[in-house]
Amino acid sequence: HAPNSKSRQDRDQSPAGCMLRRPTVRLLRLELPVLEQLRLEEAILRVDKSSNWCVLNRQPRDAPPSVVMGISARVQQLVHEQRVRQDGVPLIKRFSGGGTVYIDRDTSLVSLIANHSALPDVKPFPRPIMSWTEQWYKRVFERQQGGGAESLFSLQEHDYCWNDKKIGGNAQSVSAQRWLHHTSFLWDADMERMAELLKLPDRSPDYRAGREHDEFLTTLSSLGLFESLDAFHDAVVDGLSPWFEVVEDAGDLELAREMLAVDHYRKTTLL
Repeated sequence: HAPNSKSRQDRDQSPAGCMLRRPTVRLLRLELPVLEQLRLEEAILRVDKSSNWCVLNRQPRDAPPSVVMGISARVQQLVHEQRVRQDGVPLIKRFSGGGTVYIDRDTSLVSLIANHSALPDVKPFPRPIMSWTEQWYKRVFERQQGGGAESLFSLQEHDYCWNDKKIGGNAQSVSAQRWLHHTSFLWDADMERMAELLKLPDRSPDYRAGREHDEFLTTLSSLGLFESLDAFHDAVVDGLSPWFEVVEDAGDLELAREMLAVDHYRKTTLL
């Protein structure tokens, strides 16, 4: 080899040092209301049998903030329903599990839809999936810090945290051949509005220790690591490079929308 060249073996090393020919992942950058995003992702998960997808979304400026609940969540336990209805806030039940979140323009929505075969060492169950996504996002934050410094980012129970404060919540949906993992990251947050619409859940992670929203949550913008939400999304895409070759094609949104017309199991609903 020439002095500065890398062998194919060097190029195909994963972070764990395994030989790996990277599968491709289709990248969608969206500005859609969260209800449209969820319906699109459900169609991709259930209809497409071959491609891996990464979806990045933030709500458009004219989209109303929404409350999104997991598939098994109970409205009366988690939401101040009278206030939600009074204020005309869309209340959505998504097709995946997980908790209840308030979504507005300052929420970063990141989803990965992967074939089991794309990451064969990741068992298709929520905990192993989150163990892998923790590696992905640790890479995002540590690369942004520079100098190889260990970040304060971690997975605590089902949440992504910075030190002991939550920055993102997760949910999964697993099918026979594919799985989806999606995250709502707080770029910025209206803590007062959250408290008006969301109840403190009866069951919460131990690390929350009974803290109110404003003591339990922090935002990506406050960390000073990313210049903008778009810059954060760029870093998320770069973080996938050890495992996937990212492909961005202008026609992929139309391809995904065509899947909406195909008959499939639909569980995302506006309540």
